[in-house]
Amino acid sequence: MLRRMLFFCACVIALPLTAYAAAKAEGAPMEKFSYTADFEEKDTEKVWVGSKDYIVNFKGLTDEKSVEGKKCFKLDITFGATSYIYWCISLPKPVPAEGSLKFTGNVFLDEGTAAKVEIGPSYSYPPSTVSGTCPAMYRAVTKEKWLSIQGDLIEIAKSVDIGRWTWGNPELPNVGRYLTDMNIRLYGQKGDRVIIYLDDFKIEGEVPVDAEYRKEATRRWAPIKEMVYKKVSEWEKVLNQEEKNIKDIATKTEDAEKLKNEVLKNISALKIQVKNIKARGAMTKDAYQQIDNGIKRLEESRRTLATLLSLSKMGNPNLVVTTVLPISTISVLPTGIYGELNNKIAVTAAQGEYEPASFIVHAIQNIKALTVKARALKQGKQIIPASNIDIKIVKCWYQAGTAWYGINQDKSKKVLIPELLLNDDSLVKVDTEKKENYLKLSLSDGDRYTWISDPNESLESAAKSQSVTNFPVKDSPVLLPVDIPADGNKQFWITVKVPEDAAPGIYTGNIQVASAGGDKTELALSLKVLPFKLPKPYYDSSIYYRGTLDPQNIGTISSEKKSRVQLAAELKNMVNHGITNPTLYQNFKDKELLKEYLAMRTATGIDNNPLYYLGVGTGSSISTIREFLGFASQNGIKEVYFYGKDEARGNELVAQREKWAEIRGIGGKVFVAGYRGESFKKTGDIQDLLVCAAYPYKEEAELWHSTGHKIWNYANPQGGVEDPEVYRRNFGLLLWQNGYDGACTYAYQHGMGSVWNDFDHNIYRDHNFTYPTVDGVIDTIAWEGYREGVDDIRYLTKLQQLLADAEKSKDKKRRDIAGRAKAYLKTINAEKDDLDAVRAKMIDYIIKLR
Repeated sequence: MLRRMLFFCACVIALPLTAYAAAKAEGAPMEKFSYTADFEEKDTEKVWVGSKDYIVNFKGLTDEKSVEGKKCFKLDITFGATSYIYWCISLPKPVPAEGSLKFTGNVFLDEGTAAKVEIGPSYSYPPSTVSGTCPAMYRAVTKEKWLSIQGDLIEIAKSVDIGRWTWGNPELPNVGRYLTDMNIRLYGQKGDRVIIYLDDFKIEGEVPVDAEYRKEATRRWAPIKEMVYKKVSEWEKVLNQEEKNIKDIATKTEDAEKLKNEVLKNISALKIQVKNIKARGAMTKDAYQQIDNGIKRLEESRRTLATLLSLSKMGNPNLVVTTVLPISTISVLPTGIYGELNNKIAVTAAQGEYEPASFIVHAIQNIKALTVKARALKQGKQIIPASNIDIKIVKCWYQAGTAWYGINQDKSKKVLIPELLLNDDSLVKVDTEKKENYLKLSLSDGDRYTWISDPNESLESAAKSQSVTNFPVKDSPVLLPVDIPADGNKQFWITVKVPEDAAPGIYTGNIQVASAGGDKTELALSLKVLPFKLPKPYYDSSIYYRGTLDPQNIGTISSEKKSRVQLAAELKNMVNHGITNPTLYQNFKDKELLKEYLAMRTATGIDNNPLYYLGVGTGSSISTIREFLGFASQNGIKEVYFYGKDEARGNELVAQREKWAEIRGIGGKVFVAGYRGESFKKTGDIQDLLVCAAYPYKEEAELWHSTGHKIWNYANPQGGVEDPEVYRRNFGLLLWQNGYDGACTYAYQHGMGSVWNDFDHNIYRDHNFTYPTVDGVIDTIAWEGYREGVDDIRYLTKLQQLLADAEKSKDKKRRDIAGRAKAYLKTINAEKDDLDAVRAKMIDYIIKLR
């Protein structure tokens, strides 16, 4: 399992200073620092954050055990709910985390402990708003034995990527760093027990004098504060203008007047948020995203008001159709009017490409049994059949509180969010009063709904329910009629698959929308087929895929064991979404099953060369590694990357060097997930590929390339965030712009407990781009956004191929066009630009260069 150890209360917006030297408290006087918690006379541990539902069996000093002296600290609790609890040992006051600070301590884990236990520091980063925990320095595994732990508290403080925003990089040189606490982090299921003993926690070193260091932190933050104020000023102007625009609209209907008042109320709320940011001189990443999305929603609302006014002139028809951008940061909910009143949809795509579009049906009164059907697209005698136009319903359901923005668990609230692409809208039933989800199971004795938002569902319960027999989830093979309540919406998602051999030109057809009550309308659909095919992306398009072939060929409704039918469907789905070489987890023990799996990958179009393999890790014996290399060679695989210890840091990372050297010596290669800065320092000379967490930095890519090695990106974000645009940006042109060699985020599917229950894990939401069924796979709008990011890279790859050819051309006009195209590519800002406009410009240059 791939772990994510970063957890922050907030992420800061920051910019780099001109030189890293600015990060050092140059000339600041230093002083000795020492703090000891010996647990002989004083109990210093207290609850910090997490669940309040637990029982304290014992907390305090005890003479049952000790390392030195007579006593130690004992904590014995039982979880009352599936969640997490952070206890902390607070320092008398925060201490600057620069200079040198070393931690030592002792831990004893009792045999009766069932929950997960970690120990690590927490920091604040003034004057920013960031504070929270950092990666653990110790994960308790060994029981019934005192273990010594240690860590460099300065290096850990520097290792954190504290946020990201469009106008700059989150470099730690911009902030001060303060150690605030040591944490004991407990993660458990309902009923789990933790019995842990702690003794002799010591922190010692030399740090800057606090008063002088705070002045230094303020100086570092000055350019960030200036940029925050600049952005705040931009927002204030936009909000004031939007307020004026809305007030100037003369509403003529009750619905329009209601919306107008709601919009003005939202503007007031956004103004308060902006005012608070201005007062702090800092903002969190989430605050930026929420305000930015809020302003986009205001622009959408202004268009909606215009739509409502247009409807009043049309005599308020019952069935209203609007069009929206499919890949957008604005979430379309079941109520309200979105998009623009329009009965035309235009799509542009290359031969063989999948391309999305979207429209919304809004019901003035109840609509029963609404059907949506696409007709064939025609250009003269050329026909693209209706079967190449896939239409799905965008299903809104409740997800845990960080939905649309993050993957951390927050069971305190449930967010109604669009995510699933379904043929059968009734597959998931949503109770909006109780905020609960129910999933339809196709059982032998009839359909039955089961509750899938249980926050206390145990891992054992989830495992038992996961077999295809016990949990038969199955979508309809065709789009079914759908009901829409009065004043409600249904968003429909169109995916056009252009045939590989489609003649270029403009094809036209229509989409017919009709209800059982006689309401009907028609949308004109046009498809411009470009005169070329897209190549594979220049980068390695991978993803962590946990699915393995079930030896019994039964399969599960989980991210793990798959039947042959399930595996074939998911492999095909990945290829259709631009994934050319996913990772492979299938175990090496059953060689015949592994050979079958490899053959299935090849048959689907997946490249097994090289093979990115997690079925045998670098911790395996050299004889096993050697045996697998022989097996790979026999099966036509020339290059194998073996996976190291996931997300290792410090000594755990360095300890692998000897084994990695041995593996490379017999022809294997090494890859593993890790972090910017630390991984290269410790293993950059011997690690063939880093799957680097978080934002992709050009400087980091240059380091790995300097040793002839590769760098991929993941966790920017992990799978499971519903916003489709974030994946298009972050795993598309942003990687090219920063020199990365591949995309490999985590994961295609990872159900932390039950794969259909977003609330059952204590730390994370499920990391799902797709959801498994008994015979196929259900896509999400985020997964469609990911494909668009890969396609952006494919268009770029096509353009770069033509540029390379044009540079050799004797045709001056063609060379001039190539020069303009190259100049344009240098102007692209993958974080800010309208990506549809960027793609259109690339298409224009591709056609001119052809």
